[in-house]
Amino acid sequence: MAQVTMRDCIEMTPALLRDQAQRADELTAPLVADLGAHPWRRVLLVASGSSFTACTCMQPYLEGVLGVPVAVVHPFTFAHYTAARLTADDLAVVVSQTGASTNCLDALAAVRAQGLPARVLTTIPSSDCAQAADRVYDWGCGPEAVDYVTFGPMTLIAYLLRVGAQLAEARGLSGATAACNEQLEQAVAAHAEVLRCTDAFVERVYQQLMQMGRVYVLGCGCNYGTALEGALKVGETVKVLAVGYEQDEFLHGPALQLAPTYSAFVVDGGDATTEHARHAHEGLARVTPNAYLIKPAALMNDAERADPRVLGLPIACPEPYTCLYTLPVFQVIAATLSADLNCLPAHPLYYEMNKVIDFRTAAYRTDHPARDQA
Repeated sequence: MAQVTMRDCIEMTPALLRDQAQRADELTAPLVADLGAHPWRRVLLVASGSSFTACTCMQPYLEGVLGVPVAVVHPFTFAHYTAARLTADDLAVVVSQTGASTNCLDALAAVRAQGLPARVLTTIPSSDCAQAADRVYDWGCGPEAVDYVTFGPMTLIAYLLRVGAQLAEARGLSGATAACNEQLEQAVAAHAEVLRCTDAFVERVYQQLMQMGRVYVLGCGCNYGTALEGALKVGETVKVLAVGYEQDEFLHGPALQLAPTYSAFVVDGGDATTEHARHAHEGLARVTPNAYLIKPAALMNDAERADPRVLGLPIACPEPYTCLYTLPVFQVIAATLSADLNCLPAHPLYYEMNKVIDFRTAAYRTDHPARDQA
């Protein structure tokens, strides 16, 4: 049997989202109940990697729905600096897809040390983190089929969208859940077209993409999370330096190092920031020929339609749903380039580092050993 690839997982994601939708009420009910049970002072989502980026996609939306500050915090920082200031009016949820990250275990312990219930949102309800928690929420993704997280971001975003919609409806916004479900169904239906458009884009600029060395990914709103995930996915699979920035913030220092050898992606979701995205792309193109723009096809002008570096997508939705269309673009780019370059294996010395500072639990390593790990 052929080995499952990252591209296979990208194409399998709609089926996974449909399965998740079938269990939506069962999956979201516990977290919705806890979020709605108390007038929280603030909500903290404690997450790493793609869980962090997916939570960042949803942070503005959840903050708007809840009407209180929502922060996305790295587990190490949370455990060592943030947790000591928690009060009974703070709701902290540790988000760990595998439930096997040592930093998430530390974060859960730090919550308990404050005399508060330790909560974890995961896809493996039997995991180490789940066993260390008082409350376990399952977002219904199940285990990944490949080493590089693919199912997780899209399913976590869909889960948090439904949680937010149900809370909004409970607070008087009639039809919020139905509207959310409709947008999710549209995104699932458009997924194959997003992949087709992205494949055509990659083919157009293939030689340029194959020479990427230093990469900036820019986005804002829910697509700031897309930019972070795009940079993460390209960096870990294609093995080049890739950094995600907020769409305007890159001008305040990072832009000073730009040169014609850099690659830069601007993610435009098509909201009120679309003109800024257009100007950012035009400005970047003055510096590097490797400046790319991802945006709704309906908003492309004549110059953009003629520019092979502009990727038009079938986005026909408001914030915070546009990331459901833009995030798969970077999954496809990462999967295509890493497969063609055969660069998925890490440098051998990475595994030497693993022997000194591993980020997975011992139980997880029993079933998923790092290469050459004793």
